[in-house]
Amino acid sequence: MEEATASLLSIIQDLLATKPTAAPAAPAASAASASKRPAESVLAEAKRPRAEEWSWLEDCSRSAETERLAAMSAARLHGRRAVLTAAAVVEVAVPPEAPVEAVEVVDAEAVPLFWRVDLPEVLKVLSQRGVLPSNFLPVVKPHVTLLYLGGDLPEHRAASRCGMTLQQFRSAKQALEKLQGKQVAVKMTEIIIEENVACALVELPKGVPCASKIPHLTLGTRENVPARHANDILEDIVSQGRTEGITRIKLPKAKELRGVLDLETSDSYAGGVLEAREGHFASRKRKFEKTVAAAEASRKDKVLLWRKFARGKGKQAWPKVHCVNFAQLNGWLKARRLSDRFALQGLKRTDLAEMHLPAGVQILWGSYRNVTAPVSAETSGWLPAYHGTWFYGLWSILHHGIFLESTDEGRGHEFSTPGVYVTRRFETAREYARPHQLFSDGTFYRCVVKVRYDPQEVRKQKSKGGDQVVVPSCAVVIEGVFFCANDPPMKGEERFEDWQDELEVIPYGIVPTATERLAAAPLEVAVPEAPVEAEVDAEAVPLFWRVDLPEVLKVLSQPGVLPSNFLPVVKPYVALLYLRGHLPEHRAASRCGMTLLQFRIAKQALEKLQGKQVAVKMTEFIIEENVACAVVELPKGVPCAGQIPHLTLGTRENVPAQHACDVLEEILSQGRTEGITRIKLPKAKELLGILDIETSDSYAGRK
Repeated sequence: MEEATASLLSIIQDLLATKPTAAPAAPAASAASASKRPAESVLAEAKRPRAEEWSWLEDCSRSAETERLAAMSAARLHGRRAVLTAAAVVEVAVPPEAPVEAVEVVDAEAVPLFWRVDLPEVLKVLSQRGVLPSNFLPVVKPHVTLLYLGGDLPEHRAASRCGMTLQQFRSAKQALEKLQGKQVAVKMTEIIIEENVACALVELPKGVPCASKIPHLTLGTRENVPARHANDILEDIVSQGRTEGITRIKLPKAKELRGVLDLETSDSYAGGVLEAREGHFASRKRKFEKTVAAAEASRKDKVLLWRKFARGKGKQAWPKVHCVNFAQLNGWLKARRLSDRFALQGLKRTDLAEMHLPAGVQILWGSYRNVTAPVSAETSGWLPAYHGTWFYGLWSILHHGIFLESTDEGRGHEFSTPGVYVTRRFETAREYARPHQLFSDGTFYRCVVKVRYDPQEVRKQKSKGGDQVVVPSCAVVIEGVFFCANDPPMKGEERFEDWQDELEVIPYGIVPTATERLAAAPLEVAVPEAPVEAEVDAEAVPLFWRVDLPEVLKVLSQPGVLPSNFLPVVKPYVALLYLRGHLPEHRAASRCGMTLLQFRIAKQALEKLQGKQVAVKMTEFIIEENVACAVVELPKGVPCAGQIPHLTLGTRENVPAQHACDVLEEILSQGRTEGITRIKLPKAKELLGILDIETSDSYAGRK
């Protein structure tokens, strides 16, 4: 309530400071102009620059309104007949000048909903940043409702809904019809704030009828709370004298607002809302695509550098410290202009039992206000998950408000299916969060981002490797960050033992000042004469062991061998053992579905065979709509982590070669036959190749 009060006070100040603008008078009562005007007012607001922080609120509000319209539009013809029938059945004395079938004034295809006074100038205030509380949605079309018609209701029932006699209802409707299209001056006198709704009391000019006991203008509501909830609150205040949970702020001087009195129909209502909504979603999509492009331009190839610098091979475990100073972390966030997006709080270990944290680890939780929501910001039904990441990329992630997809192993991305990887297990995300000594004080931090993802957009679900889910960037929203302090690396685990400015991803368009840079990395590290880059580049990161089969290229280069929509692989090979050089051995073994002992034995055997010629036998072709591969037999003594040793021949565009692993796994474990063509060779074809190790340098070179 305090936040709502403070926010609504800003509404008062803005409204009082705004001069009343003359609303254009509508032409004589014409259904065409009535249906056109709301769309124009909404589109005019769409053209005005708005704060990014609140654009997603309108999407949610419009979505809820559109659902209501769909049901209303479906009953148009039925509703119109009901109105005409009701007018004929009810036998009441009616003044001669009162039109019995006033519904005929409306366009034959439109259903009358209610009479109202549009107040578009209120949108100028509601669209400003921070005017409404963060959990409130602004109304799409601010207006004062005068008389509810209900479209499909007979007049006697509509009158009953308005708390009027039929005579009163018809008289009010007749008066409003005479005023249609006229400009009306409305005076705002008081603001009413409740936990679910914010509204303003208004005074109407004499001669303007209103069925509501308290004429009012709804400003905003909490999500899933309809605007008409304001009627219930005001009735509680008037009839029951409710004061609990109510804040009333009387304006020192009534604020005059000008608007046009008109009839809202299903066509005008749907036209204005849907047209603005469609245009807004198209704009949101373009904006999201630009955000992705900006984030990609910022990231470049830095992930590959991180993997080189973070290698844990041969490095020992670090001890925990006795004391953690979160003030330094707050300074780190402030230097990156992120502190205003977080509400930070420490968490007790008793609250984190399900996270299975090691002893001594302390948690600082930051709830995050995402100012760059995805195209669809309606996240009801989205599921919670976690994503472990690097501190060097955190600034860009939180600034842009999105995760970039992993798509290119040559640039250091780790993936089997392209996309954003999230997991429902915190401990898995924590393993992927690389420990980083940010402040040269012996304390290592990890960052785990809490997210929600759209289950309808899941590209792949992996039970191996920690229950991971792969989704596109647009199907993930950030909710907050767990900063795990005093969480040092284990033996052989990737880590950063200092901070280097040049490795951080600076958000696109941001140029840090010297002061911010100093605060961002308060370290005094002596730079060695030989640059670290040269030392790292001397040894490439090992990716996987494989058998190269270059003679397959001769066949793949011939026309008609692969379908026209398939791309041949660049370098045919049989993958034997994935190392993921940046991973500690126990995690690499887990990724291969092996025990640590099995992994080490296989690795040792392959090291002995490095550079040797190997005879591989091709026995069967597997063809699926996205990939073509060949099943092979390896000589005895050549280990292979794959359940089905194979050679990928080609894929459709944007489908990685690793997709063959998924298809073969489905054939083996699930017995998949649908969409699969299997061609066994009458005689195995022998291919000769060299057994060798693929590194980041050799992989990037051939790419």
